[in-house]
Amino acid sequence: GAPQPQYRATETTLTDAFAGERIDFTGALVRSHGTATLVRYAITCCRADAQPVAVLLATPVNIAARTWIHATGVLRVRNGAIALVPDRLWAVAPPLDPFVYR
Repeated sequence: GAPQPQYRATETTLTDAFAGERIDFTGALVRSHGTATLVRYAITCCRADAQPVAVLLATPVNIAARTWIHATGVLRVRNGAIALVPDRLWAVAPPLDPFVYR
């Protein structure tokens, strides 16, 4: 048989992400109630329909809130929620366009 397909989620494909999937994501770091999340807004048509795309981080990070972060890693279920277990996580300059387009 054919090998199992390799899945890769990005900012525009996270709506159907599942545990075990690799992702490559850039977003602003948001801290709330002891959790760290990367957030970016996706646009389908125009800014009026912008929707947040949020990736919960499974591990604590020692980076200031509102810093733009690029992360790669694998999604895992942690405490009943899907979260990114990062292989690599680093600060980046804010993108020229903070939105992603579907």
